[in-house]
Amino acid sequence: MERPITRFGHDDTGDWIATLSCGHLQHVRHTPPFIHRPWVTTTEGHSLFNH
Repeated sequence: MERPITRFGHDDTGDWIATLSCGHLQHVRHTPPFIHRPWVTTTEGHSLFNH
């Protein structure tokens, strides 16, 4: 069930938290894993995976 966000704040580690209208807290994170994958930038690398 979707609830409106009533405010934003930070937790003890500095991550963003949204307070929902029902009183629950929801972490708001977007930290994708930035992994170095050099094979995706070359034709040779793509051919290793039949792409």
